[in-house]
Amino acid sequence: MRSRLAALALLAAAPGCYHIKYVTETPGESTPAYDAWQHNFIYGLVNASGPVRVSEVCPQGFSVVETKVTFLNWFASAAVQGAANGAVFAATRTEDRRGVYFPFDIWSPQTVKVTCSVRAPTPG
Repeated sequence: MRSRLAALALLAAAPGCYHIKYVTETPGESTPAYDAWQHNFIYGLVNASGPVRVSEVCPQGFSVVETKVTFLNWFASAAVQGAANGAVFAATRTEDRRGVYFPFDIWSPQTVKVTCSVRAPTPG
């Protein structure tokens, strides 16, 4: 029974994660120059963090740009959604036990990483 519950929980959580990776042919540094959460609202329609200025992060060019929803991003979003729905439900609950839920995802964070290209040595 426990293994079935664990498998069901994994299947429920897995669709919430994605990974987009754009890779160039230039060699990259060993660690990302930019690694931060981007904050989006209402199914990602409103980006509160603004765009990542890759040309400012990596003036010599980039090697890899990754955008992903990690398990931690998904879990944080689910916790906020659950807390908000609980608060709204409690505030709108009537005597017949009906309440209101948010029909949309309030906050959907994602992780963005930018790895810069290794600067080629200057000849001479």
